[in-house]
Amino acid sequence: MLRRQMILGMLVTVMLLATVGPVMAAMGPPGKVDICHLDGHGTYHLIRVSERALPAHLRHGDVQPGTIVAVGEPYTGMYGSTVTPITTVGDDCSSSTMLKVVSSTLYYAAGGWAGWSCVESGYPKAVNGGFLPETATPIAYGLAVPGATIGGFTYPVFPHYTFPAGETGYVVQGAGPGKPTNVVVYCSL
Repeated sequence: MLRRQMILGMLVTVMLLATVGPVMAAMGPPGKVDICHLDGHGTYHLIRVSERALPAHLRHGDVQPGTIVAVGEPYTGMYGSTVTPITTVGDDCSSSTMLKVVSSTLYYAAGGWAGWSCVESGYPKAVNGGFLPETATPIAYGLAVPGATIGGFTYPVFPHYTFPAGETGYVVQGAGPGKPTNVVVYCSL
């Protein structure tokens, strides 16, 4: 009887090892990920850590590259726009601030154009944009930057506005009459 129990115990152990061993081997060692480590002086530095260590690093203030780390208080900008400073940490862990500028509400004639420029507080470069509500269905839209063609018109000349040298922004062609829209443009240094 004792011998049967020993043989049964050994058989169960062998079966467990045969089942669990390949699964553990397939999992392999944890991978490595890049993170931006926040030092004691408020500066981020790129380091590589185990995937298993990532949650602990994130809990004490480190962030993954490309993360928004601060959103400032919105304020009223030019012509009734709403301006929100946003600080991000880039792929190289350098931090930079851009402005999210939401235009005042704009109304279009059928096929009409509207836009908003990056002229707020020294942030002249349009880097992204869009429109609100996001469910709007404009005919054409895009970044108004050198080389851009939007709705058949090429920067700097659009039907509603000719951008002066060095000025960039975001343009939208008619969401339709009676359908108000806000233009959103992200402006950087």
